Amino acid sequence: VMKKNLLLLCYILFIPLSAFSQIRIQGLVIDAQTKDGLPGATITVKGSSFGTITDAAGKF
Repeated sequence: VMKKNLLLLCYILFIPLSAFSQIRIQGLVIDAQTKDGLPGATITVKGSSFGTITDAAGKF
């Protein structure tokens, strides 16, 4: 019984943390002169190791 209560407590504490850590960032990188999307531009989140690369249309 104690083991089940401990497991339940862990679920209650850690499931909300994983739900809040799911953040979606999206955008478009464009050329300042032509306004065309820039494919292959590197996007990083400052202060972290998270990042991505824009697609052929400049979207991420």
